[in-house]
Amino acid sequence: VGLNDRLRKLQADKYPDFRVYCFGRSYVYRWFYAQLIYDVLWAGAAAFVVYLIVTLHVDSIFIGTASMWMILFSFPITLFTYRKLFGITNVSALHLTVVFVVLGISADNIFVLWDAWVQSGTYAPLAASYKKRMAYTYRRAYKAILATSSTTAFAFLSNGFSSLMPISAFGYFAFIIVPINYIL
Repeated sequence: VGLNDRLRKLQADKYPDFRVYCFGRSYVYRWFYAQLIYDVLWAGAAAFVVYLIVTLHVDSIFIGTASMWMILFSFPITLFTYRKLFGITNVSALHLTVVFVVLGISADNIFVLWDAWVQSGTYAPLAASYKKRMAYTYRRAYKAILATSSTTAFAFLSNGFSSLMPISAFGYFAFIIVPINYIL
């Protein structure tokens, strides 16, 4: 019989109203990192699903792959900006949730650009020139993407004024990543 079984029996026999719970820093870290790995797997699955949807919608593996790289590159650029330029060193588990937000925002931006591209093909003076179509696409789509990205960024900035450091740091991080993603 193991030690845990003996302790449970002793506790049940002699002290029926007394419960022993193991809770300490090592337990919390073990639980936290196990949960973190699980959540990172979900983030990877979400990125894969977004990649598939974008690739199928635009019917191009190149554009789908380039889009995912754009999303992935926004993270190290944001982390550099966040730490070196803004001088914020707090990175918490809450920062991982921005992955899901950026995936959604980026997919929306890609769909808006793609729809503008498709529309440019129906306009006869532009249909023959890819350069003119691309210029039209950007002129047509940038305002809508800028409006949605800036409102989202400033909504996250409002979290930056929280007195709770993890929430404040998350707000600043999300505020930085949204415009960087727009620029990319």
